[in-house]
Amino acid sequence: MPGIIRSLFLAVLVAAALLLALPREEAASAPASRAAMLAELRDEREAVHALNLVNGLYLTREQASRLIPLVRDAAKARRNAEESAAGQAAELRGALDAVREDIVRDGRIAPPTERRYHEVSQKVESVVDGCREELQQLAVSARNVLTENQLEVVRDFVPCVIPPRSQSDPERVGQADGHSREEALLERVRQVPDERYPEARARILEKVRTLLARHLPPSEVGGHLAKVARAMDEARKMGEADFEVKRGKLAEGIALKPERPKKEDVDRRVQEFLLNPAALPLLQRIAEQGR
Repeated sequence: MPGIIRSLFLAVLVAAALLLALPREEAASAPASRAAMLAELRDEREAVHALNLVNGLYLTREQASRLIPLVRDAAKARRNAEESAAGQAAELRGALDAVREDIVRDGRIAPPTERRYHEVSQKVESVVDGCREELQQLAVSARNVLTENQLEVVRDFVPCVIPPRSQSDPERVGQADGHSREEALLERVRQVPDERYPEARARILEKVRTLLARHLPPSEVGGHLAKVARAMDEARKMGEADFEVKRGKLAEGIALKPERPKKEDVDRRVQEFLLNPAALPLLQRIAEQGR
């Protein structure tokens, strides 16, 4: 579930969880919950992801100008949905209270309680579904602003706070293919402190094994995993200049050829990152000043 859709549930579920965790007399003065703080940090991280994607697309002034109203419309749709969903928090609290009380008292949920809970849930789902449909339409409009090469950048985009150099390289916008994920992996392992590398190496390789198992026959997984491990170790031994020269070759040597993301997946990325309101200041600067 994209972050922008998850946020619609947060207004209801975080509030309801906080209220349920405390006696009613304490709920009104409850401090911000840990879940809410973590959600705020997640939103901040996703904001940086959005800026990184916009920065890596090398948009023209005309493209930025066409995207700005779409981002504003998406922000309005999310805001309206969040406000509507937040209004359901008290009602959801009551429905959940009734479910809990039924279970404690009778060991089962009474039919009227079940009906009430489903009614409230359907109200929230209706709000979310309406917002999702509107955002999907806006994502299609935003996708149509981009060139095919820019859509390749969206397909290859690796959400991270500090992007790999390849991801912000203007030449990538003119390339039809690349190995940004593999280069990002090699850059990250170079940044791991020596004392933590053995543990990090094992953890990374286990994740890579899981990925390889989805794309390769079982008989080929071990051999390709060994290539990845050697590339990681070799990348760590290189000096900065040597790595810059050889990084592409290293990445190419461990790259898979996964299926291209479907159009719906590209639209989801456009919706989650390019239509994030955090992208608006950068889009405005590009529209006014260019790159």
